[in-house]
Amino acid sequence: MKLTRLNLVLITLTVALGAFVVLTRPAPPTAPPDEAAFPAFLPEAILEVHVGSPAGDEAAAPVVLRRASKDAPWTVDQRGGFPAEAFPIETLLGQLSGVRARDLISETAEGLALFGLASGSGVDVRLVSPGNADWRFVFADAAAGGQGFMRAAGDERVFVVQPFVGLSKEPVQWVQPGVFDLDVAEVRRLELSLAGTRLVVERDDKGIWREPLTGRVAPRVALEDLLADLDTLALEDVATHGADVALADEGLELSLFGVDDLPLAGLALDLTPSTTAGDGALRKLTANAWAGAWVGWIDEDAAALLMQRVGKVVVALEKRD
Repeated sequence: MKLTRLNLVLITLTVALGAFVVLTRPAPPTAPPDEAAFPAFLPEAILEVHVGSPAGDEAAAPVVLRRASKDAPWTVDQRGGFPAEAFPIETLLGQLSGVRARDLISETAEGLALFGLASGSGVDVRLVSPGNADWRFVFADAAAGGQGFMRAAGDERVFVVQPFVGLSKEPVQWVQPGVFDLDVAEVRRLELSLAGTRLVVERDDKGIWREPLTGRVAPRVALEDLLADLDTLALEDVATHGADVALADEGLELSLFGVDDLPLAGLALDLTPSTTAGDGALRKLTANAWAGAWVGWIDEDAAALLMQRVGKVVVALEKRD
């Protein structure tokens, strides 16, 4: 068929119209870069965090972190409700609410394997909000260059998370490590009992320590060192009370008081190591802040140093008799 001028015009118009449609067709909808990747996720609504093996691996029970309300402290189920270290939990919740569309780095099965998030890999995290469906996420086991990777369970989209706080599947790693939450500047009186010896010393406004009954000056440096050790005393682990973790009948008992005899801190410490963990010996202790519910273990070296500080104070005062 011979093309006429009219046919050429019609063909030209058809091609132009097709090009116009292609060029003006709206792009597939994409989330704005600053839009939350999980907009329905509300950190304050989460009351339980379960950290464990990847979905499908039921060999080990997950670590369960729990709080009674959004303003209540976090606790560790596997340690009898002992206080949990809040920072990594709050960081995790903040990171999940802070993931943005721009943090998407992969949408393929190959990407899951590349970033350590393939089926059976990573750390499974379930977050429970009463009355709502649970959230399920999978995080890569380890950070890479200070950043981590995560995906929603059942989803191939991989998001980058930075900075990344590692998620341990060991309950002890979630235990609040400090024995005391103590401001040593507030301490005005120290009482201790050791091997039948009872000692009381008080600090005046000039920082001088004295025995209140005799007026004898106590060794300031040794006492300040003792308070500093107590302030930084760290737990290796903790357990609920039971026959196998009971304290010995005799040991060090120590109490700290503030203004107007306000109780600030107190502990009871065994005199000898009780058990071992890894290559180190541990010594049992209890603290009055725990309301008698738990027994803790501290590193033997730290316990021995604490006893040395106490010994220096006792000996220094005995020499002044």
